[in-house]
Amino acid sequence: VSSAPSTLPSHSTLFTGKHPFVHGVRSNAGYVLSDENITLAEVLRDHGYRTSAEVAARVIGGHTQLGQGFDRYHDLESHDIQRKTIHVQDGEEQRAIEVDEREADDITRFGLRFIKENRSEKFFLWLHYFDAHQPYSPPGRFYETSSESPYHGEIQYIDEQIDRVLKQIDGLGLRERTLVVVTADHGEALGEHDEKTHVYFVYDGTIRVPLLFWGATVP
Repeated sequence: VSSAPSTLPSHSTLFTGKHPFVHGVRSNAGYVLSDENITLAEVLRDHGYRTSAEVAARVIGGHTQLGQGFDRYHDLESHDIQRKTIHVQDGEEQRAIEVDEREADDITRFGLRFIKENRSEKFFLWLHYFDAHQPYSPPGRFYETSSESPYHGEIQYIDEQIDRVLKQIDGLGLRERTLVVVTADHGEALGEHDEKTHVYFVYDGTIRVPLLFWGATVP
């Protein structure tokens, strides 16, 4: 169960273990995570882990101070990232426009590089995928196979990206000492209770999220 149906408060909870009214971030706009909070990345860094984050959305960019404890916080302000291109209908023609978020493939690309470069070290890597947010416009074959539900096409696209990460971990022989956790900051209402996406209500559609563990055995 997510602590909030919006991105920055929920991520602040994920990294501090505190509710929004304790860590102080109550909304996406106008808040930053104060230095008083101790994050998971700070704890792991202090225990000798290499820490890195690949962040896809501006709403949790470095200006929010969510990057506390990360040796590298690679976000939309970085010069070498790839922004996402979506296809929109303009009359009878379809045109491509660039949006202010990073492509999932770009997040994965840098993530795989980090894993390979740090395979002999203890590391904590956070990969933030943002594609399953409106406007939904999955790339290539995912768009073609999910034209009636582009949202689910985005989910399939992210599934493939996560699969690439798992195969890299397996291929480098790291599975027995690597724990992969897959979760989300919130869900999407998709029209339930007259809410198209998220933020406003706390029904199950936006508050219930997945929590999956893969790889190393947790004692």
